[in-house]
Amino acid sequence: IRIPDERMFDKLKVLSIAGLMAKAIGYEHSNQSVSALFD
Repeated sequence: IRIPDERMFDKLKVLSIAGLMAKAIGYEHSNQSVSALFD
């Protein structure tokens, strides 16, 4: 989701969670627990 420039401020940091989501989908697809991603 893109944050418009007028809504941005110095302390706001936009992070991508694409890698985390990809791993979670892979774990779920393999019937593994996704809780290991958050330990």
